[in-house]
Amino acid sequence: SGWRLNAAEEVQGRFRMLPGRGGPSAEAWMGLCAGMPMGLAVPWLSSLTSMPACGSRRVLPASGSLVRFRGMVQDIFDPEMYLWRFGKHGDQTAVGRDELTEAEASTLFAPGGTMSMDANSSGAILGERLPVYLVTIPGQTQWARSETGDTGMNINGGSSASFSELNGNGSSRIGKRGLERDESSSETLNDSIDEGCTRGAAQGGIERKRVRHGGALVEPSVTPILDPNLPIISEVAHGSMAVIAKLYLNCGMPSAELNEILEVIGIVSYPQVYDGDGEPQGTEGLFRDGREPPGHVVPRIHVLHVYKGETPLSFHPLSGLLLGSAISGAIDELRGALPAIRSMLIDHLRQALRGDQLAAEYLLIAILSRVEGRSSNVAMGRFSLNLVIPDFMSFQEVRSCLEELLPRVTTIPLDIATLNATTLTPHKDYDANRLRATPLQQPDGACLLVDETVLSAGQLNEKGIRNVEALKTLFSSSIVHYDFKFYQTSMPWTGPTIVVSRGGRSLISQENVIRVQPIELNSGSAPRPAVFADDVLEKLRLAIVLLADGPWSYCISQEMSTEVETSFVQARQEAPQEITAEHLTQWLTVARLLARSHGESELYLHRWQETINSDRARRARERNRYPLHAGTGYNESVGYL
Repeated sequence: SGWRLNAAEEVQGRFRMLPGRGGPSAEAWMGLCAGMPMGLAVPWLSSLTSMPACGSRRVLPASGSLVRFRGMVQDIFDPEMYLWRFGKHGDQTAVGRDELTEAEASTLFAPGGTMSMDANSSGAILGERLPVYLVTIPGQTQWARSETGDTGMNINGGSSASFSELNGNGSSRIGKRGLERDESSSETLNDSIDEGCTRGAAQGGIERKRVRHGGALVEPSVTPILDPNLPIISEVAHGSMAVIAKLYLNCGMPSAELNEILEVIGIVSYPQVYDGDGEPQGTEGLFRDGREPPGHVVPRIHVLHVYKGETPLSFHPLSGLLLGSAISGAIDELRGALPAIRSMLIDHLRQALRGDQLAAEYLLIAILSRVEGRSSNVAMGRFSLNLVIPDFMSFQEVRSCLEELLPRVTTIPLDIATLNATTLTPHKDYDANRLRATPLQQPDGACLLVDETVLSAGQLNEKGIRNVEALKTLFSSSIVHYDFKFYQTSMPWTGPTIVVSRGGRSLISQENVIRVQPIELNSGSAPRPAVFADDVLEKLRLAIVLLADGPWSYCISQEMSTEVETSFVQARQEAPQEITAEHLTQWLTVARLLARSHGESELYLHRWQETINSDRARRARERNRYPLHAGTGYNESVGYL
């Protein structure tokens, strides 16, 4: 509770412990802050913030509370200067001091504190901090939000991740920028949210003009403001939010990179922005700069400690199931239970694909795929999948299946109206002075699922054409171009990319096309029954992230290299118009992913044969389209015959 309620005392105590005078060193400060608990002792900001709902009041923690927040770096602002050491007005000696008295600390940290600092004192030293715009990790599925409390995970909770239990049954910048002052009182800040607010947020955001009445903050009027700039604006309904985290670089804190995930611990505040004369900016001036939104819309967190994940597993919602064990140990345990685990994964995917084993195998490969490197603009490890489903199947069947297994799935409907009305490419808004977020701004490992089944005849405008081109580039090169008007910056996409279409091939992806041949011919889109219990699903989810992001080794022997070359030459001779040089790259990618899915670190002959036979069956479906009653003819050792 001390961490939650006594932020000022905690910071003051650590400041006193710093050695010497002349300003504490970065190493000393970071050493003291390193002891901050990364577990449950510091509450998540989301856990102290009520969900906004129609007719309800959103409650935020009191200014000065110590909170924790985990989010994606959506934008990085220009560095700010602040007073690292200071002297007080009227201090005749004007000595800059390395510590505060308890009374001064209370005044400084109190909400609305007005203790005057002298930047021109002989003892004053300026420091530099970096404002980073963090948003709740976008695209989180329902189970992931439940596990993480919207913004973070319970790293001490959960049951043991014993795969062996499973069986086959699945039983303030000075001068140039205005100074920020905390406007909130010591009591909790309340923001009235109603239905109009919800609509306004989705269309660009709203703010209520706040006045004091009887000690409470009342907001009787509504004026438009900038929205919180979430990549997926509809996630506001799930409690997603944005904060500006101030990283104190002179204290040794690491800098930040766009789209990476950070977890921060710091002191929350809700500042009003003032102009250079110390007067509150009017509504027009306040919202002209998107980098200075009102504090009750985008809180500030003055960071004391920042954590970057060491591995892709670090921020997975279920990493707590490992209970501190090494990833290598978890992989060894998974390897022993992998036959049963893999069988259950395929069964789960088959259920969504109406019994199609071949499509289930390709879908498993797709969700395990990651871009592992780049060479000459070629994304190594990229595997984009186009699932072509029959008319009686629904896109929702595939989406629900993936959302049950993956922590982050971003869905984009490819209908004419959406393409013509929205901008999918992240772009710089120079009027608002910020990077505009879009659904294509995602952290590493996110799964993109495109719904092309809603596409119908129509005319694309210029914006729609650019959106289609952006998706084509993403699927073919695993990059997203960020538009800064005068130039473009290419950002890598490392996660799975899947498009679901009907009829012919996809508009945005022409490779790895698999036509789904359902064995179960029941029409309609009735809810797919649950196959496994929740505890088994947890282990399947953890198995996927270990298979996809774990430190697996892989090699191809000289003997197998010769076999691969011979097989490709033979295939080119048999179908010279159909087999191209790109097929060899695809086969090698599929073979590596198949081996990974079986826990193998080397390419074996039977796995290569399975790769060739499965691709032959996939291409046969493309030529013959579908007979709906076709059997599978699947054999575990060699794939489809």
